[in-house]
Amino acid sequence: MLPMWRYLTLTQNLGLNILTSGTFSHAWSLCAEEHFYLVLPVALAALLASGLFKKALWLPLALFLLTLLLRSYFWNHDYLPNIHSDNATMLWYKYVYYPTYCRADGLLVGITAAATFHFAPKSWAAITRSGNAAFVAALLVLSAAYVLCLNPLSYPASVFGFSVVAMGYGMLLISALSRGCFLFKWQSKYTGYLSTLSYAVYLTHKGIIHITQSVGSNFGVDPEGSAIFVLCILACLTGAAILYLAIERPFMAIRNRILRN
Repeated sequence: MLPMWRYLTLTQNLGLNILTSGTFSHAWSLCAEEHFYLVLPVALAALLASGLFKKALWLPLALFLLTLLLRSYFWNHDYLPNIHSDNATMLWYKYVYYPTYCRADGLLVGITAAATFHFAPKSWAAITRSGNAAFVAALLVLSAAYVLCLNPLSYPASVFGFSVVAMGYGMLLISALSRGCFLFKWQSKYTGYLSTLSYAVYLTHKGIIHITQSVGSNFGVDPEGSAIFVLCILACLTGAAILYLAIERPFMAIRNRILRN
């Protein structure tokens, strides 16, 4: 594992060498999320103080294009010259895949959707007028992303793949929020329950799967078989439910009380 300070300072994803420090690698995306939580309020405060807040819808687009340029630079500067070396894949992960400044596409798409919803209602109404068409378009974009990313280390996938995936899921989100779309009208308590637990599943699934496979092996269950697959799903949902009920929901209640005061 990396030194503890790299986790505490949320810098694990910067310069991460997965050949030597790949343990708990999924924690890298938590760093990216926390960078977002720290930078966004500061950026919004600066825009408000400068009087440019209402004109700032161009900023996510500019940052979106910047991520493309950065991935192109690192692919050509750090990965391509070493493409035939033994550590080529590590270099791709280190410079293209893990750093926050190369992976802001999804966050920026979400910010743009939220900003349009809150601050440009007329534009949002126009965008969500054809929800079913947006759903079909999202499927087409995500299908294109699948083809584009068949070789994830290639230049097109490395530079444009993340962005196309982000746009595809952004369009899927917009379709789900469109009142005329079948997704908006389709209510399911099961998918609602899964979405409630989704973040807790994300936080805990790797450890729970490892423990479940280890315990199953002690009882003669094939760690790669169908039975352990089902057990891992049940264990992940159970662990996520415990985390949600014991930590997430109580602290959200505390947050709501603080905000009300």
